[in-house]
Amino acid sequence: MKLLSSLAALSCSLVASSSAVAQPRSADLNAYILKAVADTYAEYKGRGYDADAAYSHDLQYGHECCIKATRPPVTMCVAAVAEVIVRALSDYAKATGDYSPFTKLPMSTWSRGGVLDFRAHAFKQTYVGTDGKEHQVNYGFGGAVKTFGIGKEIRFSELRPGDLVTFNRTKTGHAVVFLGYLDQNGKILSSFGSTVAGFKFFSAQGKGKPDAGFGYRYGFFGNHCPSLDGGRVVDCGIRKSDDQSILNTAYLLAPSKWTTKEAFAQLVRRFGPIALTQSRYRRKLAEAALASAQAQADIASLKQKVEYWKTAERVAAGGPGVAGVSLTEEQRRRPFEAIAVGSAPAGYWDEP
Repeated sequence: MKLLSSLAALSCSLVASSSAVAQPRSADLNAYILKAVADTYAEYKGRGYDADAAYSHDLQYGHECCIKATRPPVTMCVAAVAEVIVRALSDYAKATGDYSPFTKLPMSTWSRGGVLDFRAHAFKQTYVGTDGKEHQVNYGFGGAVKTFGIGKEIRFSELRPGDLVTFNRTKTGHAVVFLGYLDQNGKILSSFGSTVAGFKFFSAQGKGKPDAGFGYRYGFFGNHCPSLDGGRVVDCGIRKSDDQSILNTAYLLAPSKWTTKEAFAQLVRRFGPIALTQSRYRRKLAEAALASAQAQADIASLKQKVEYWKTAERVAAGGPGVAGVSLTEEQRRRPFEAIAVGSAPAGYWDEP
């Protein structure tokens, strides 16, 4: 706990002079995230990077085992941030005895890729809308924590060490843990100001490089790309913007402030109409007009999916399920299976 206190003090001191103009901030998990960053680096640094791999090892999730790694110990940036957060939640639970985060945000949502799953939102996956075009489920890790009611988006100028950033370069992007503002020479600044030229961060990166995997980087905006001493590696060409879809910035709330139930209801309302009007459903409905025996079965199947969606919305909002019986998590998701979910654009999470 002494380490957590010192890390919390560091987080506050680095933003002391800018806090007066920042928006009021709810309780966060930054002290636990900073500890998780230090511990993850100590145990798993430099074990390889690949945009198609997730998690350096199987992750214990509360009392459950486990969020499975796809190709350990190699991982990628979004999975690296997720791994840090899962570790921070574990440290928080052990320190406080509060294991509620692991039920509020089920383990499956970290590895499934549906539109109701955290993974799809954090990884910037895509879905096919009613217009037949691909749309991003979300625009970054910050957007994901906001959507699921476990975090809040903030301005870049309000960031504190331990916050979450998803940034864009010209053609690629990166998900990271923010560790401090930098001036043009790579010096860490105590607060945001006119001399800020970039920021220090932690993530997994460096495909094909000697230090590929978990590590620290010094990121700079635009064309400014200094050479830094002491083995400090730079990441240049970051796009600076107030648009959250370009520079997505947020922080993770303390679990007592999570509103996951309300957030799930919003997700159902957002994607429910899309699930019901996907092209396969329209095709089934057209086939049903043929009035064949098979078409009658199609009609029954369609009606069942519609009822599942309506019931899922009631359950998400705290109401009863079918005949007063609540749906399981699996049943809640059935109507949304028709929504085609794809990966982020090829090469997006790769190094430039």
